[in-house]
Amino acid sequence: MEHLHYRYKPSDSPSEDCIILLHGYGSSEEDLFGFARYLPKNLTVLSLRAPYSTGVMGFAWYAITFETDGTKWNDIKQAEDSLKQIKTEIDFLRKKYDLNGKVHLLGFSQGCILSLALCYHYPNYFDSVVGLSGYLNEEILPSEIKELPKTNFYLSHGTEDQVIPIEWSRYSAQKMKSQGLSVDYHNYPIGHQVHPDNFRDFLAFLNNNV
Repeated sequence: MEHLHYRYKPSDSPSEDCIILLHGYGSSEEDLFGFARYLPKNLTVLSLRAPYSTGVMGFAWYAITFETDGTKWNDIKQAEDSLKQIKTEIDFLRKKYDLNGKVHLLGFSQGCILSLALCYHYPNYFDSVVGLSGYLNEEILPSEIKELPKTNFYLSHGTEDQVIPIEWSRYSAQKMKSQGLSVDYHNYPIGHQVHPDNFRDFLAFLNNNV
């Protein structure tokens, strides 16, 4: 298996903690890396590029097919393969950069969907997750959940999102809370983007969890 392309920013102070950034469909590792300079200074930042090309320098963690009737299909096999590849890559990069401390995730859209799933597959691995404009896709969760994540979650969604319905994220947050998970959920008056207030709020969440 080939390693994923990535961007790297070392922590500003001695630390073994890191944050992994997972971009959305059709984007790249450059997208969320723009957040890097604003993230907590004690975190090494690693922004990963998804393995599947969507053309014109865009990449995806799994294919999405749109039918003529408006039906949308996710390539579940590719999504499952990406989950495994992301975890393998994180293990490799932590060893490469001596990052033996806390691991945080920040994902947007597809990256959020996979971030949430990763926590269910590896319930003792991730300390916190910032999940933006995504939802809990139960098709890529473990077939049997024997142990729930120990992760602290910050989830947010735009009230005007026309890509992923806000109802999906609200249902996900409610389901996760009903499981006893620690979920901080927010909505903002925006589409499939990150509202400035959302940016401020998730930075506060991260600073409280590093």
